[in-house]
Formats: sequence, C-alpha cells, structure tokens
Amino acid sequence: MRYTKKKLLICLMLLIISMVFHACSTVADPEGERQPAALVIRSGTSFGMCAGYCYSEVTIAAGATTVARKSFLDRANYPDKQCTGSAVGDDWQQLQRLINREVLRQLPETLGCPDCADGGAEWIEIEEGENTYRITFEYNTDIPEIGPLLSKVREIRNRQIRQCQ
Repeated sequence: MRYTKKKLLICLMLLIISMVFHACSTVADPEGERQPAALVIRSGTSFGMCAGYCYSEVTIAAGATTVARKSFLDRANYPDKQCTGSAVGDDWQQLQRLINREVLRQLPETLGCPDCADGGAEWIEIEEGENTYRITFEYNTDIPEIGPLLSKVREIRNRQIRQCQ
C-alpha cells in the first residue's frame, strides 16, 4: 500500500511541474484567458572603432519601436539617445510570418568574425516568452536561411534610426 501512495505522489508532482512549465510560456490577460507569450524583435549594429554613434539597436514589438544609440568615444558630442516610435503596422504582421523558429534554433549564435578588423557587428534577436534566439554576425552579411526576415528587420531598423536624429 505504501508503494502505491509513493507512486501516486511522484505522478502528482510530475503533473504539477509540467503545469508550471506550461504556464511559463503563456501570459494571462485581464479576463484570465491564456495568451501566447509576447514577441519582441531586436536588431542592431556595433562598430568598435568609430566616431559618432557606434552602437544602434532597435526593439520592435506589437505596439511600438524603441531606438537606442550610443557613442563609445565622444559622449560629450554624441550623448546617448533613446527614441520611441509608434506601431509598425503591416510590417509587424509580415515579421511574424517571416520568423522560422526551427531555422533560428539551428543557426549558431555567432557567424563569421563580427567586428574583426573594425568591419562592424550586426545582430538579430527574437524573444518569445522564455525563448530567445540571438545571432551575431559580420555587419551587412547576408544569411540565406533568414534572408527575408533579415531584410525586413534591416528596413525597419534603418527607417527608425533615421527618424531618431
């Protein structure tokens, strides 16, 4: 009889643990319904030896974009900047369709030699709840496996950075 109670307790613990892990991948809305975890896309560039704004990152979410720009050497003439923009509208829907999570999982975290010989580094990061996929690569390098996604993200990033002058 004791052996059966012990087995039942173990099964109950496993069930509770699996429910906790499932709850981490969803977010409750105000009415108590479960919703998929929020999607956030980040993309940026960095140049180790440069004058002016050497670091730029754009964060894209469903409702807004944020641009962060920094200088490594001349902060007096190039103070840190942060700009917030409105929703990216149709771009957001297109970005969601272009994300292939399986391909992102298979890509290494670093491709090539980012910012070697001051060539610059670029990255794309997809965050969805507890899952984050980040790939850092040489600036302006094409990555065929995520080509359409990378092109769209670069287009949005460049547009948002121009607006943050």
